[in-house]
Parts: sequence; C-alpha cells; structure tokens
Amino acid sequence: MPMVPLLLYGVAALFMVKLLLKPVQAGVAVGASKDESANLTLSGFCFTSMSLLVGFFKEELKTLGPQQIILFFGVALGSFVASNMALRFRTRQLSIFAAQAFQDNGLWCILLGLRGFLRSAAASSGLPKMFDLLLILFCPFILRNLFLWKKYLEAIP
Repeated sequence: MPMVPLLLYGVAALFMVKLLLKPVQAGVAVGASKDESANLTLSGFCFTSMSLLVGFFKEELKTLGPQQIILFFGVALGSFVASNMALRFRTRQLSIFAAQAFQDNGLWCILLGLRGFLRSAAASSGLPKMFDLLLILFCPFILRNLFLWKKYLEAIP
C-alpha cells in the first residue's frame, strides 16, 4: 500500500512516454529548485520521525505496529531523496514527472505512517478516521494532477 501513487504515476507514464521525453522549459527548470528545498525539508522530517519512533519504541519494536510505522516513514524518506535526485537532472519532462511521483508517494507514506501511529496511540479519538479521509481525498488529487500533466505536456511545442 505504500506505493499506490508510484503505481498511478507509472501507469500514466506508459501512456505519455513520447510527451515525457520533451525537453524541460526554462521557467519550469527554475521553479523546480523550490521543490528541491521542499524535498530536503520533508526528508529531514521523515528522518527525525523515524529517529524519535525508534527511540520511544525500543521494546515495542518486536511487535508489528511500530515496525510498520517506521517502514512508512522510511519509504517516505527514500521517496523524498529520490525526488530530490530526479530534480537535479531535469533535462527532460520525465525527470520532473518522476520527482512529482516520488514527492506524492512520500506524502502518501507520511499520511499512512501518521494514521498507523494514531491507531496505536489514540484509536478512540477519531483522528485515525480523519487520516483515512485524507488518504481517500488524496487519490483524486493525484488523478487530477496526472490529468493536468497530460494537458501541460500536450501544450508544449
């Protein structure tokens, strides 16, 4: 379940291969630098979260709950680092598309990790249901983003 956004982007990329091989426009390349900084910030958040979880749950790590939460934050960390690496080599639209895919996957995994943490820590508070709703709402946003990507790529000469 931590790879749902990457699967959606992968399927969409199969239908847009020719469009994704177009060169990057100058304005887009400049704007991608802001995404690089955001990815590094989110990577730091994931690394800090993992460190705190490992520190707090030393004994509980033998059970499945905290291990799964740490897995989600670990995948998110890897996704943000991969997104940052993809943005460094922005010669084709594919690199920016891949960076967006990894960034959305990282956000998806953070939501999954927080939902798992709240299910174990505050199951009766209703907060886990809020994160379920956020995950459900995140899917249409990803699909809309893919639709906008296709329109954007088709508009590039």
